[in-house]
Amino acid sequence: MKATRLHPIAATESTASASPATRAADAVWACRFDVPGLPRHHVHRQRALELLSRTDDVPLVVVTAPPGTGKTTLLAEWVKAEGRSGDTAWVTFDGPPDVLAQRGVFAACLGRCLADLGVDVAPGHDDRPSAAWVSSPASAVVAAGRRLTIVLDDHHRLTADVADDVDLLLRLTRGRLRLVFAGRRPPALPLHRYRLENTLVELGAGDLAFDDGEAATLLATPGEPPQPTAGVHDWNAYHGGWVAGLVLSRRSWHVGRPGGTAESDVDDYFRHEVFDPLPVELRRFLLGTCVVDAFDDELARELAGPATDRLVRLAECSAFATTTRTGDHAYPGVVRDALRRELERGAPRQVSAVRLPAAAWLRRRGALERALLEYAAAEAWDEVAGLLIDGQLVSRLLYEGDERFAGPLRRACEPLAGSENRAAPVVRAALRLADGDALGCAQTLSSVPEDADPALRACVTALDAVRARLTADADGALASAEAAQRDLGAPGPSTRPGHSPHWCVSPAGSRCCGTGTSTSPGRCWRTRRRGRTGGHSPRCTPTASHTSR
Repeated sequence: MKATRLHPIAATESTASASPATRAADAVWACRFDVPGLPRHHVHRQRALELLSRTDDVPLVVVTAPPGTGKTTLLAEWVKAEGRSGDTAWVTFDGPPDVLAQRGVFAACLGRCLADLGVDVAPGHDDRPSAAWVSSPASAVVAAGRRLTIVLDDHHRLTADVADDVDLLLRLTRGRLRLVFAGRRPPALPLHRYRLENTLVELGAGDLAFDDGEAATLLATPGEPPQPTAGVHDWNAYHGGWVAGLVLSRRSWHVGRPGGTAESDVDDYFRHEVFDPLPVELRRFLLGTCVVDAFDDELARELAGPATDRLVRLAECSAFATTTRTGDHAYPGVVRDALRRELERGAPRQVSAVRLPAAAWLRRRGALERALLEYAAAEAWDEVAGLLIDGQLVSRLLYEGDERFAGPLRRACEPLAGSENRAAPVVRAALRLADGDALGCAQTLSSVPEDADPALRACVTALDAVRARLTADADGALASAEAAQRDLGAPGPSTRPGHSPHWCVSPAGSRCCGTGTSTSPGRCWRTRRRGRTGGHSPRCTPTASHTSR
């Protein structure tokens, strides 16, 4: 069957002043009526095909998944593999949105599909009620004496309300007609009733996702057999089995290096095909929930309010969100990272609106470093200062043991160093100490007033203790450590009873971690536990795990 189309511009011009019947006829020529061919790198999907093989006795099949999941390719393979082309017609809805919004479009396309199957039907209706026109094609289908199938691809483009038409048509044809809807959202039909009657088969994004064997076949070097490996499993898990993502990143897989052109291709496809067509409220919800690895209903409600349940369902349907074993929600890694890059490109005001709720959520869950990064990205500097001072996180500016947070935290807090914020002095002092400028650190700390709030004074004295130890000023280090402990009062979130505060540093090759400090580059010393002698012993013991650094 050959596809015949009318150019969209011509269709728009011809429908400007035409009757409903004429507009519907024009829409037929803007659609495609052939079964699509299979792509060059087609991968046989036995698992999904087996699900479709169970649809012989049902009148309704619904395949709903985001773009790039292979809905069209799967159905085309199913039609051709089952030898159903003689009893199956296909329509891909296309054309200007204002044309596809006409109710008569569905009737006109249905009539064209039935004609392709050798079933003569009277011309389509002109906005008449369902009962006034559906009886004609329904009678023709029954009279044909065989079971017919019509695939309605990209049905989500058909914005007219045809639910009553479809529902009545399926009831009147009494099992002789099977409609297969494929699109980015479910059709507006009473699906709950079909589920109750067990006359519906549904396939979602999880059913269409590639398993490791299918991913291995796609990623295999041409001419070589597929080799499912742990690497393939990790790569496929990162992509969530998303076919388009796997195809676009295949080059990165073969060179063994992520990013580059493949990452840009994934971003472009995701933005234009997945993200941009979504409603504004759903886009905002996706950006607000992508900043964490998994989000719960609390964060979802904070972002969406009364629309939470609806937006979570839309995120699952349109943006690959899944429910984890713990009941939280998460995106596949490739989708999460694409959303985060989209967020970084957003306008500052929009970025703040979605980052602040996520930052507050992270703070409540104890993920203080992540919360600080989100507050900084939203330029909420008072909240950043609160975490640095009251949460005792200024020490992280000196810490290089955790690759995930060291660099980003420093970059996030650097704008504070030149500000009038209450955290500015200790941030400047910490950055100077991290760069090996102990004298500059001491001068900056001396500028903090003695009557500053206790939390700020605690940071000052603790930083001074680290500075003194690094300059071999043992007496000064001990005095500053004791002063910091007094200023802190009860142990804070980074301390344990009986230990000095958790300060870490690596300026100019030196390192300090846990509850200890360092006296020379490459060695880390941990102070003894306080208690037996009633105070900190000046004796120190080397920590073996760090002596090689």
